[in-house]
Amino acid sequence: PAVTFALEAWAETLEGDARPGAQLAAWVAAGSWVWYYVWPALIALYFPDGRLPGPRWSVVATGMIVLPAVMHAVFTYDPSSYGADGIPGSPPAALSIDLPPAAEGVLLVCFLGLLIAAVASLFGRYRRGDPVTRLQIRWLAAGAAAFPLTLVTGWTVMLLLPGRWYSFLLLGLAVGAV
Repeated sequence: PAVTFALEAWAETLEGDARPGAQLAAWVAAGSWVWYYVWPALIALYFPDGRLPGPRWSVVATGMIVLPAVMHAVFTYDPSSYGADGIPGSPPAALSIDLPPAAEGVLLVCFLGLLIAAVASLFGRYRRGDPVTRLQIRWLAAGAAAFPLTLVTGWTVMLLLPGRWYSFLLLGLAVGAV
């Protein structure tokens, strides 16, 4: 989160007296939020022994890398990510992609599905685990319960509140959840 906030702050200097690299920072910041949720999902997939629960789970693990990369690219090159309600500046002109909102919605739903699948892997491990594994998973679940809530809350707040100040509300919610 700190890196994304720093990129957004640097990109905001794009209007007016632009700092060197402000446009590049705006492009990177446009879709960087998806990476917040990758590492917790991968921890859930590989916890507690460092292996996937089974060979079929490699699809979810691969999807947790590929889909966020696609989403980051789509949001970086989407003109609606920029302007008054988004990141300052404009997308890279040569590759500007204007996807319909439904296509972006499908990406978001698929991403949420991968996150749910990662959490579901813990349920299977819990049911098959010994008492120590079950205790480890309970502690992980206690700490990780806030991640899906932050994702859904963030999307809801961005849809309902205009402007960019919603990030401060989300930061307050995240701090309050801890």
